[in-house]
Amino acid sequence: METITTKFDNFGKLSISENRRYLMEGDKPFFWLGDTAWLMLLKLDEDEIYTYLRNRKEKGYNVIQTVLIQSPQDVESSLAPGRKDVTKSEYWNFVRIGTSTIKCAAGQSLP
Repeated sequence: METITTKFDNFGKLSISENRRYLMEGDKPFFWLGDTAWLMLLKLDEDEIYTYLRNRKEKGYNVIQTVLIQSPQDVESSLAPGRKDVTKSEYWNFVRIGTSTIKCAAGQSLP
């Protein structure tokens, strides 16, 4: 997978403004243009995640929110077709290896 660089590559840590109304990146307001991919890790493989992240980056998103387990019922419903089984070590290995996917996200400039 290629690494994609954009104008967002220099984002740093976010903080709260003095008036507590805004997220700040350094001394500049941070505009949060986010998408929610709640089930990304549960339903997509690494190539699909990369494709999704590239698509979001091309549309200008700079934040992606996802979860490791959607709800306690995921432990039971993870056996449903098309979902990874969160009770198995294979899922957690995917998540661990998924840090490369997260690094891919960083390459896509999505914090």
